Amino acid sequence: MTNWNNDGSRLHLLKTFKAILDQQSVIGAADIRGITQSAASKHLAGLRIWFNDELFVRTAHGMQPTPKALSIAEHIDKILCELDLLSDANPFNPALLRDNLVLATTDEVAGWLLPSLRARLQDMAPNLRLTLISLEPDYSIRKLEAGAVNLVISVNWHAPDQLMQKRLFGDRFVCLMSRKHPLAGKILTIDDYADAAHLMVAPLGKQRGFIDDVLSRHNRKRLVCLSVPQFKLITPELLGDDHIITLPHRVADNLAGSGQLVIKTLPFDTPMIDYYIFWHRRFTNESLSVWMRDLIADILKDSL
Repeated sequence: MTNWNNDGSRLHLLKTFKAILDQQSVIGAADIRGITQSAASKHLAGLRIWFNDELFVRTAHGMQPTPKALSIAEHIDKILCELDLLSDANPFNPALLRDNLVLATTDEVAGWLLPSLRARLQDMAPNLRLTLISLEPDYSIRKLEAGAVNLVISVNWHAPDQLMQKRLFGDRFVCLMSRKHPLAGKILTIDDYADAAHLMVAPLGKQRGFIDDVLSRHNRKRLVCLSVPQFKLITPELLGDDHIITLPHRVADNLAGSGQLVIKTLPFDTPMIDYYIFWHRRFTNESLSVWMRDLIADILKDSL
């Protein structure tokens, strides 16, 4: 019978605890740790004896942590991070990564980021798998806490206070329309803008956007005829000659490159659109998270 009371064995248990919490799966934890599923299961059994709690319960959504597991997770993270910092024999080496890093973001960010990120990862971390998922209304806070999502990149409209964040870059809102639109040849007024037929991109599926709040302060409101979840769905054909759309300048500039659309300055002031990278504080000092945050910030700084 394995003796889990010596320090070396307990360190293995703590690493498996973190892997199960992050992967929500004993099989996934075994893969990440490079051990057999049987060994991971034995580690879980040892953890349950050690902490006198089930720690993880099998559900339709994977192995979910108990309240006890969540209460000790941050302490275990700190212990493992401190050990990493003390270990000169095993410095962080991206080339050895075999993880699956999950990034939640919107389609315009993915378009700016992915070409350069894929190329750099192929060179620096060829065995790292990158998985992109759609941004969720709660900024994936539960998945970030559990480690099921590593990072989120988005505008900070209403990000939960529990998340850590770092500003990546800024942009501004502009108006885009067909060159054949009746408003294309004139300077927009706020009444022109409010009376026009609008399309809207709403990645989180909300009925109102930031622009609607600005218009309300001017005692105006707009008619949104169609709302879509992704910027890539906006085309000259969808806009037609009778609709306008408000979107970040970099997105508009790319769409206007076809020559069929024209960018117009908004007839009212709006704050800058600031894009941030978010992560849960549990992973602030995790080597993979730190490295990826710095890499993404460097790419977006150079490409925008």
